[in-house]
Amino acid sequence: MFLRFFPEDLMANAQLCLRLASEYCSNCSGFHLSSIMRRTTLPSDQRTADFAEFNQATSLILADLIKRKKSIHIVIGGTTDTCLYAGLLNSAAQVGGKEFARSLTVTIVDQCQTPLQICQNYASQHDLKPVIVQSDFLKADLVAQADLVLLHGVLSFFPAEKRHEYLRHISGWLTSDGILLSSTQLGQKRGNEESNKRVAHGLSNLRKLMNENAIHDEEQREFLEQQLSTGVLARSRHEELFANEDKAISFYKNAGLEVESFSCIDNTNRTVDGLERRYQERGIARCRVARGKVSEL
Repeated sequence: MFLRFFPEDLMANAQLCLRLASEYCSNCSGFHLSSIMRRTTLPSDQRTADFAEFNQATSLILADLIKRKKSIHIVIGGTTDTCLYAGLLNSAAQVGGKEFARSLTVTIVDQCQTPLQICQNYASQHDLKPVIVQSDFLKADLVAQADLVLLHGVLSFFPAEKRHEYLRHISGWLTSDGILLSSTQLGQKRGNEESNKRVAHGLSNLRKLMNENAIHDEEQREFLEQQLSTGVLARSRHEELFANEDKAISFYKNAGLEVESFSCIDNTNRTVDGLERRYQERGIARCRVARGKVSEL
């Protein structure tokens, strides 16, 4: 049974994002606003993507780490809101209880300040003290190396010609026996013709939330609506990453990583508010730095 540590408040995430996006979301092309709005307004069984499988894979790694490490450092590389952070805490609580979850040293890295502020707000409410790093991944050099790095859906945001460079740099954050857990899209994109429907649905939800939170300034409302529309359309235009599992595994290997395991999650029957998910599958890769390979810091 999945143990809830701190149930995340998705509505609080959305309300805080409404206040922060106008000030901080200048470089994320509306991603955080559009994604947070989608998660907040969708039924719980539609907003999870592969988080259940991703959290289970995290639990297995933590179960091994707790046996042989007195202190554990985990890096969340890129985050939308509190989903990955809360998922990590819940995975840890499932393995070793709440005190074990509290004992983790957690660093959260993102280029945009909005999700970092949202995570910091969540942490402050529960007396947690994550290390917050606002930086482009290629410029982020961490003080302490990590036993585990979590990447969820971030590869598509790296420039295609620099993906190997990004991943080599990120793997440099790991200890010699550290693990990188990465989830990404697989297969062909679907539902591109439904982009306008996704925008219309998102705008309807956003306007309702703005009204409920007394956001009446026309300039701010216009900015938020533009950000959401831009974010939804930008995601639909991301180029396909990997055609299949073999292509994904080859990518990780070419970045100097050894793939210990790779699992595929079928999205065929998973929908988002009646619309198809954007990809047929997701793939979760558990990797280590390959022996004899030195990651570039």
